[in-house]
Formats: sequence, structure tokens, C-alpha cells
Amino acid sequence: EYKIECGTDNDCRTNFSCDKGKCAEKQNTASASIPLFQTENTVVKEINDVSEIKDFLLQESKKQLNADQFKRIVFIDKKSNKEIGLKDFFGAIGVKASDEFFQRLGDYFTFFIYNQSQGNRIGFAVKINDYTGFEAIMKKEELFLEEKYAPFFSLLTADFLQKNKIFKNASAIKSYTGPNFRYKILTNRDVGFYYLPSSQNYFVFTTSWASMEKTIGKLGITENLSK
Repeated sequence: EYKIECGTDNDCRTNFSCDKGKCAEKQNTASASIPLFQTENTVVKEINDVSEIKDFLLQESKKQLNADQFKRIVFIDKKSNKEIGLKDFFGAIGVKASDEFFQRLGDYFTFFIYNQSQGNRIGFAVKINDYTGFEAIMKKEELFLEEKYAPFFSLLTADFLQKNKIFKNASAIKSYTGPNFRYKILTNRDVGFYYLPSSQNYFVFTTSWASMEKTIGKLGITENLSK
């Protein structure tokens, strides 16, 4: 049997992990779900508990990426050998959402870090299972998004949140010709709330205008939503 001494998994060859100082072949390793769009990089992180998620994301969000590239992050629960879904992910980082929000969405999602000239931004895309009324749900939640989604921004910086700004339609900007999305700018360095419930059955949330436009293009969303 092929084994060598090791200190960490990095000492072992592909598909082997460090077990009690020896390299042993990994068993029943779960694979990540198919992403909703292709990214330049993918990181699959196996965890023992969802409490590990936030600290890992804090580290990953600070790593340098090549300009204009996406890095997907997937979490696998070692105990169940299953991918962490959207609802458990929200709970792990402290983001709150209503039951009707989760009821209309799939559980597998594509979480990403995107690099733009102002720095890294984060976001996710998920399939909408029931589009009926979903746009209205999000409009209703706008009043609370700044409070509920604040943990997303703590992965970037804690020094910029500005109160008392309202959400607007991207379609109201004459120079913008893509699908309409809702947004609220928080800083002049392109940080804010950006979300799109698409009738092509995608829900996209990002923390910058640039990452929203890039994600829309990656997903092939072409329709214009109502203003």
C-alpha cells in the first residue's frame, strides 16, 4: 500500500489526504455541483461545521485575483458528504431572509469572489424555482436588506455602510442598456447592494455594479424587467 509520512494534506499526492501522519486515499469525496456559470477558478473547501465558513471566506476575500476574473467557492460538509446549500450558507454567515424567499429558490448556488479595479467583490447566483411573486418579495425586503445582508459586506470592509439611501432601477440610467436590476450605492468605490430577480429564473446578488454586469453576461440574461 502506497503511503508516505505527512504533516498536512499538501504533503500528499492528488486524491490523498493526511491521516495520522500518513497519506491515505480519500474516501467518498463529494464533488461540487455544476456551477450556474463558468468561473476561472474554483475552491472546494471541506468543513466539519458551518461555523468554519465565515472565517474561511474572510481569508479568501482578501486574496489577490487576476483582474476581471471570478473565483467560485464551494463548501462540502464532511459529515454528510454533501454540498452546503443556500439556506445553511446564509445561516453560517449571519444573513437573514424570509421563509418565502427560500421557498422560491433552489438550494444549490454559485458563490463567487470577483476582482475589479477597486478590489475584490462578492456575490452569488441561484436558480428561482417559483418566479411568481418573487420580484414583489424582494421589493418588500428592500426596507430590511441593509440590516439583513450586512454580514456580506463584513467580508469586504466594515467602514462604509451608509444609511437612508433608497434602491433605484439600473434601467433609469440612460447609458445603461442591459437588463434592469435594483441597486443602492454605498460608496464611490463601487460597493453596494445589487440584485436581479430574472424571469429567466435566476436570482443574482452582488456587491458592485461591475460584478453584477459581468454575472448577467455570464448567465446570458437578456430580458428587461419591469421598472
